[in-house]
Amino acid sequence: YVMNNSLFFVPMKKILLSVIATVVIVGGGAFFGGMQYATSQTPDMGDLASRFGNFDPSQRLGMSGGPGGFARSQADGGFVSGEILSMDAESMTIKLPDGGSKLIFFSDVSKINKMTEGSLADLATGTTITVTGTSNDDGSVTASTFQILPDMSLHSSEGAGEEGSSFSTPPVSPTVE
Repeated sequence: YVMNNSLFFVPMKKILLSVIATVVIVGGGAFFGGMQYATSQTPDMGDLASRFGNFDPSQRLGMSGGPGGFARSQADGGFVSGEILSMDAESMTIKLPDGGSKLIFFSDVSKINKMTEGSLADLATGTTITVTGTSNDDGSVTASTFQILPDMSLHSSEGAGEEGSSFSTPPVSPTVE
């Protein structure tokens, strides 16, 4: 027995059970709170998939800094990759990997990049490019950077390693500002 306030005697088992119950309740609450915090810090994979959903694996490799690519993302949402279908002095239309198309506008701050710095003259119908910029309300993109990519057929593994195969990986030393 333990004396409590000199008037009551409390059995030791009751005190021990109370301490254990308190520890379990506080520990469980702390664990639950930690799990909720960790869940709130995990990126939404649906958002990630929507950013890269229209690219095949070789194009994703290019976006991550692999052959012909660069490791840079734009938080303002306008990331497009595909083949130039048509263009004029103010805009171009790009064929997307899923067969759709996207209208791209040039801006005063648009940069055209390739293995070396490029210019508007380097962009032509049939060129495969990646565009970063700002998404517009109508679904078009105002470009801030263009990346000219090597011919996408170079990324195909079909025939790779076979004698007489034309598959090769071009040397890469991209400069991105």
